Amino acid sequence: MNIRPFTNKDAEKIVCLWNRAHPQYPLTKEQMAKKLFLDSNFLPENLLIAEENQEIVAFAYVPHHLSGDNATGYISYFSVNPKKDVAAVGALLLGACEKHQRDGGRKAISTAYAPLY
Repeated sequence: MNIRPFTNKDAEKIVCLWNRAHPQYPLTKEQMAKKLFLDSNFLPENLLIAEENQEIVAFAYVPHHLSGDNATGYISYFSVNPKKDVAAVGALLLGACEKHQRDGGRKAISTAYAPLY
């Protein structure tokens, strides 16, 4: 499995993956754009994409505040394709999220981040 940063070509695919993995919390492309891509702290490199054989199998948004106190990193929008080994893929992605935040100098990691997904 390869973990890489988001590119614009991923947008529609991650909306589809979110809706497949979280049918109880469906999002439209517009809602995803408003809640994620238009977040004032959004940077493409903070949206991690997990691929297997060039297919997106999971993603996670790992932002930090761009101004003020940025010692805390967050893990938000964590989603794994339910047709994959959710535990294994999720564990690998979680490890990548933690490493990404540590490498960025974050001293703490929290899951409490608006928009509460």
